Amino acid sequence: MDSFQIFPNKEFALQDAGTLVGTQRALESRAAGDDFPLGDQELLVRHFHRSIADWVEEYERKTAGV
Repeated sequence: MDSFQIFPNKEFALQDAGTLVGTQRALESRAAGDDFPLGDQELLVRHFHRSIADWVEEYERKTAGV
């Protein structure tokens, strides 16, 4: 594996890890109360998983007697 493949991933990981301390402090302070604001990506992922779960449930209902 050459260094070109390793360093971009390391850079992304460092960017994400850089916000962990601040995020943890904010959560521990309970400043947001019981509500935690979600970003667009989190909402899209939640919708994706709910849509897939609904599709699977519908498929299982339709094929249960087959």
